[in-house]
Amino acid sequence: TVFMTDDSASERGALRSVFPQCKLLLCSFHVIKAVGEWLGRQTMSGSEKESCHGFLKQLMYCTTSTEFEQTLYVISLSFL
Repeated sequence: TVFMTDDSASERGALRSVFPQCKLLLCSFHVIKAVGEWLGRQTMSGSEKESCHGFLKQLMYCTTSTEFEQTLYVISLSFL
């Protein structure tokens, strides 16, 4: 059984107690929103924040581990 939630500890705990073997996924909308809020509190330029947000989205929407690894590699090149 698989459930998708936001990062509510109480909700995830309740699901875990009723379905101990379940897989819990985080909703991509809420992950992107939380990262955006976290980036907003960081001391970096606006363009750096936009880049980080874009990198996260690219990684989140990879559909295979190979695509993820290739995307991560390309992103890592931008920091060299």
